[in-house]
Amino acid sequence: MDYRKLDAKLSEALADAETRGGYDVFVEIAPDPAVQDVDRLAQLGVSRRGDADTVITAHLSREALGRVSELAAVRQVRLRRRLRHT
Repeated sequence: MDYRKLDAKLSEALADAETRGGYDVFVEIAPDPAVQDVDRLAQLGVSRRGDADTVITAHLSREALGRVSELAAVRQVRLRRRLRHT
């Protein structure tokens, strides 16, 4: 896992050994990723809706997060916060 690409909140969540079932994240990718990186992201559960998308939401396991963070096209992975209704 490339921890340099993870935000602080996601790093904290990964340190919590009790978290099971995956993480809701934002994956920021380069504007023009290589085709093989886009294919690999899709295999890991990170799919773009359009060719211009550079920030993608995903629900990933710890193992998938590690693989996603190591791809060259990935710039940053951030833990997604849920918005509260008021």
